[in-house]
Amino acid sequence: MTAALAQRQLGLGAVALLGAMLALAVGHRVRREPPATTIQAPVAPPVSQWTPALATVRPEPRTRSACGWLLRKDTFGVGHPVLPCGARILLAFRGRRILTQVVDRVTGSGAAFELTPALAKALGFRGTQPIRWTFASAPAAR
Repeated sequence: MTAALAQRQLGLGAVALLGAMLALAVGHRVRREPPATTIQAPVAPPVSQWTPALATVRPEPRTRSACGWLLRKDTFGVGHPVLPCGARILLAFRGRRILTQVVDRVTGSGAAFELTPALAKALGFRGTQPIRWTFASAPAAR
């Protein structure tokens, strides 16, 4: 083995070692989870962050919703034309607050939200009335 060849192999080994160390450092940084202190339980936002909207009670549920949920008489949820399926929202009506989620798409009712009959009953809601709502968290996994 010549001196030039040995020097070349030593240089390539050093570059390979440096690349491996860099890859480990980047990989450790990418997979690093946030500290536990940054994770917070969802809380009800201040009243200033509530959004007013018109809601109505939906007719008897269909077998399947546009979001893929099996809707029954005891299903708690809302229909909305734009919010993503599974979006968790907090509804407020006459002093009551209920955590629910978007389970269907609605069109043509004239109201922003259509409450399932079970949810409307729990809220003491009838007809078409104004409510307040806010996001509770990211869409829930099904």
